[in-house]
Amino acid sequence: MNLNKSFIYILLNLFFFIACKLQMQVMKTSILNFLPQLKLHHVVLISKIDKKNDVYTIDFTPINQSHSKTLTSLLLGKNVPAELRIRRIKNTNINDEKTILKLWDSNITEKQSLDLNNSVYTSIKDKEIKEMIALFLLWAKKKQYMNLYTCNCQHFGNYAKTNYETYMEQQLSEM
Repeated sequence: MNLNKSFIYILLNLFFFIACKLQMQVMKTSILNFLPQLKLHHVVLISKIDKKNDVYTIDFTPINQSHSKTLTSLLLGKNVPAELRIRRIKNTNINDEKTILKLWDSNITEKQSLDLNNSVYTSIKDKEIKEMIALFLLWAKKKQYMNLYTCNCQHFGNYAKTNYETYMEQQLSEM
């Protein structure tokens, strides 16, 4: 009996994989430039399953992360203002982490970052990707602060994984 259920589950997932073509993963990156081996920052990657396509990166990060006051507050367990950054890496593959890392982060002002978030989000043409990112944006509406211990990028990564899995299950059940 379990073998039959497993086989059906595999077939349904394969069918859905072919029909949906939406993929998501969490990339672990460095939080300290001088210690790149310490990969504690989680960045959510989402794209369609194609050889070369746009990859959207979404991460939860403090707004003024380069300020020493922000970093000190985080280490002391205080809440600091945070944002959900949305970026688009053009013509790459979700598994090409080297390219994504090189193009992903840039030093821009808070206002430029918010403008870029809005610009990237409004320019998304793919319905599935836009719906998924809209689910992720709910996190930002509820969590407008970051706390190193209770509300951080890893918590966001887990939230994104859970919502992605739920979305995929709903899509599968609608087929």
